[in-house]
Amino acid sequence: MANLRRIIGLAFCLWVIIPMYSSTRGLPQNGGQPLAQDSIRWQKLKESAMAAMQRQDWDSAALFAREQLQFAIAASSLRKQSDALCTLASIARKQQRYVSADSLARQAVALATLQQDTLVLSKSWFVLGDVYLVQSQFDSAQTFYTQGTLLAEWSGDTAQQIYGLRTLGEAWSRRGDPMSALTQYQKAAELQDVFGITALWGSVHQPIGALYEALGRYSDAISEYEMALHQYQEIGDSLGKARIYNNLGVVHKGLGNHDEATMWYEKSLAIKQASGDVRGAAITLLNIGIILKNKGDYPRAVEAYEKSLVIFDSINFDRGVGAAVANLGVVYKNEGNFKKAQEYLNWGLEISRKLKDRRGEAGALSNLGNLFLSQKEYELALEHFDQALVIEEETGDREGYAITCLDMGQLYRSWEKKDLAVGYYRQAKLIGEEIGSKPVLIEATLGLGELLIQQGQYTVAEQLAKEAQALAEEVGSKAYLTNVLGLQARLAGAKGLPQKARQFARESYTLALGMNDAQVLKGSAELLYQIERDLGNSQDALAAYETFVTLRDSLDNEEFQKKLIREEYERKAMLDSIQNAEALVLAEANLVTEQTRRRLQTTTLVSGLLVALLLSSVVYQRFRVVRQQRNTIALQKEEVNQALDTVETMNGELSQQKEQVEQAFQALEVKNKEVLDSITYARRIQSAILPTAERVSELLPRHFIHYAPKAIVAGDFYFVQQEGSKLIVAVADCTGHGVPAALVSVMCHHALVRAIDEVPTLSPGEILDHTRSLVIEELKANDSSLADGMDIALCVLDGLDLRFAGAYRPLWIFRPGEPSFAIEEQEKKVKVFAGETHAMLELKGDRQPIGKFPSTLPFSMHRLTLEPGDTLYLFSDGFADQFGGEKGKKFSNQSFRDMLLTLQGRPMGEQQAHLEHTFARWKGDQEQLDDVCVMGIQA
Repeated sequence: MANLRRIIGLAFCLWVIIPMYSSTRGLPQNGGQPLAQDSIRWQKLKESAMAAMQRQDWDSAALFAREQLQFAIAASSLRKQSDALCTLASIARKQQRYVSADSLARQAVALATLQQDTLVLSKSWFVLGDVYLVQSQFDSAQTFYTQGTLLAEWSGDTAQQIYGLRTLGEAWSRRGDPMSALTQYQKAAELQDVFGITALWGSVHQPIGALYEALGRYSDAISEYEMALHQYQEIGDSLGKARIYNNLGVVHKGLGNHDEATMWYEKSLAIKQASGDVRGAAITLLNIGIILKNKGDYPRAVEAYEKSLVIFDSINFDRGVGAAVANLGVVYKNEGNFKKAQEYLNWGLEISRKLKDRRGEAGALSNLGNLFLSQKEYELALEHFDQALVIEEETGDREGYAITCLDMGQLYRSWEKKDLAVGYYRQAKLIGEEIGSKPVLIEATLGLGELLIQQGQYTVAEQLAKEAQALAEEVGSKAYLTNVLGLQARLAGAKGLPQKARQFARESYTLALGMNDAQVLKGSAELLYQIERDLGNSQDALAAYETFVTLRDSLDNEEFQKKLIREEYERKAMLDSIQNAEALVLAEANLVTEQTRRRLQTTTLVSGLLVALLLSSVVYQRFRVVRQQRNTIALQKEEVNQALDTVETMNGELSQQKEQVEQAFQALEVKNKEVLDSITYARRIQSAILPTAERVSELLPRHFIHYAPKAIVAGDFYFVQQEGSKLIVAVADCTGHGVPAALVSVMCHHALVRAIDEVPTLSPGEILDHTRSLVIEELKANDSSLADGMDIALCVLDGLDLRFAGAYRPLWIFRPGEPSFAIEEQEKKVKVFAGETHAMLELKGDRQPIGKFPSTLPFSMHRLTLEPGDTLYLFSDGFADQFGGEKGKKFSNQSFRDMLLTLQGRPMGEQQAHLEHTFARWKGDQEQLDDVCVMGIQA
């Protein structure tokens, strides 16, 4: 709320000061009025720039955007200049020219501020936030996103508000706080479901699905993706559908359904390739590569990764390049090619540092740590994991920190430092519970279970196994279920229950066979082999061992693979023949090496000849081309010189205008600060007259207050004060809104407090009479206009005894059941309405204000005995008078009453939330007309 008030204050200052400032400086008030054909030309340039950006053709996009800027300057349109600068800033960000992007975005903010254009100003804040988000400067990014979002909310621009909430969600997600991200995304989705989806920004259900998927809530993720898919189908967005197909593939990969995942990926890839979405196609190729890697098909996985790498490199998408080389590094690690793995993983680390992607840098360091761990280089692994933890702690990446704790647990477990391993697994488990990440919880629980089995703590290990099983079944992941069954098998074996261990191991092995995941199957096969071997089941042990060795060695020799596996098995099972088996393996290995060497020599010779011929042909063709090109170079040089002259002239004009804008912006900032400081100080003064939330809650345990000023300061105020056994509550609406009304509200509040002190009976009618006298006296002293004053609804509560008086404002009381109100001094000012479950009593105020009036009468008083369960409402007229809805009409008192009737029986906090949501939806894009104050009290 504080941020919203600051934004509203800034906007208020701009609207008050800029017209005067512009008139003295000669700035155009309407940004110029280009002709219709100019508008068409502008739109074509904008569409061309956007199309080039979608193709990742940044040079062409920048060219069109610069033409936009030239056009806008010529047309003296500040709005179009700001819009073009936003586009140029986005392009510079994509090209990783962050200093330039920052400068362009700030110029856009300045111009939009001068133009008093909330739409372009909020967009400019978002563009500036994007510049900082991509550099992992999350605090700055979220500050700019919040400013843009609050400005959009204040101006009633729902589409921009949705976009702002989505960017805030992305920022929270990137900094590793999925629950905060989910809160922002859900706010955006709620608005989007009501107001519709745009193809430009996409469905918010998509990132919500991605968050659920990361948290292991796969069924929720699928539900969100299906909602997003339905929205994309409704608007005919084929690329949107392709992205959802890709997301569904990721979910099914997590569930262990690799064939179904591949099907979704292939559907996504086909649409992206047909639509020319090369970047999207490369992302899907990466995911296909992961499936192939999991299946143990490393050559095809490398092929898919390298294809994506070529595409990412061709479009200068460094973040994609980093993802591709990281995956290549993991494949080479799994193949045992540690040198090449380290080369690719270091490449990924360099890219993350170049992009200033702190989260990506931590991930790259963890990948390198795991590489050194697989080589048993424990010191190097620890060094890299420590660096990752430092970054994740600095950036607040809780999810990343938990995953690195899992890596540290595995490191210390392999290093035989089990106490340290237990500590890290427990820390990961705590964070997993905190952020709601089921994958982290399962991995940590499994790790702890394995360690406790080794330490002989079987009871605790069994409890952990049950926890892991429940989580894995909830997630529905076959890989996790396979690992849980493996843990249960090892636990049963350690407890001396070999047949039970065999049962769990076989279940794990069978489930792994159905997954088609080489890594998971290898672990299950090795475990089953060990158990069958210990039980003396030679044939079953051999079958499991064949699977294990095949997957472990990834041999390509079809003819002697089975023979080699059997000999290796026999070597392990029959110690007396081990030397003969080793000799045979060595001899066959030497034979293969010699054959490979000869094939390599032949291939090298033939390749050399082919390369020589190819080079000769290329050199000759190049000679011919160069000779032809020489004739055109002179002409091109002259054209380039002319173009450079034009560019220099344009740059001079731009520099001059930029300097003027910066000077204007600096001067405006000074004026804004002066006025904003004054208004903010006035706000502090006004805030001092309002009771604190803690004090109100202490006096009224069951209540709510919906207080929504139109500007920074307001004419409405609420009042709660205890006098002995009596409680005085009121809602007042002073003349007007904004600064003048705020001044009147302070005066009227002072008069009300003084009247309460000076009226010993505390009769509400007498209090209002005396307050009126004090206000009129003050208005006479200040020679104020006749209209200044306030309307008010005032109650004095003494237990269940209620006394009420009002000046133009009523009191509404809702009671469960049939109408049954015993009212003293009943008059025409009392009305009763019957609803389905509740009755409503309206006590009307007198038709005269607190202030000057042609004919004044003493204020009348109503007295009523309340019943437990009664609900009272005091309110100003701002809610009912707000224009909005489909037909742009007033909300009306009747609609307000009907809405409150539907809310009876609900908790007060829920009622407040409903009022706020209803008001926002009704107002929509309309301007808020007046201050709003509604107080609800439950007896």
